[in-house]
Amino acid sequence: MASWAEDGNARDDRGQAFVCLACGSALPESLVRAVSLRCGECRSANEPLNAELVEGWRADGAHLH
Repeated sequence: MASWAEDGNARDDRGQAFVCLACGSALPESLVRAVSLRCGECRSANEPLNAELVEGWRADGAHLH
């Protein structure tokens, strides 16, 4: 389950920030809860997912909360 961090970004049980799979920036809690894979800026620009970030996400178990 995601936890609320002081910086406003969601973190997993290991304390790692959930990241945008397009640019790699930390995702805010609201987008994690909405099961968004991209940050607001990348969503607005319709940026494609980054293959390397997606592969890392899948290798880590591709957790969706």
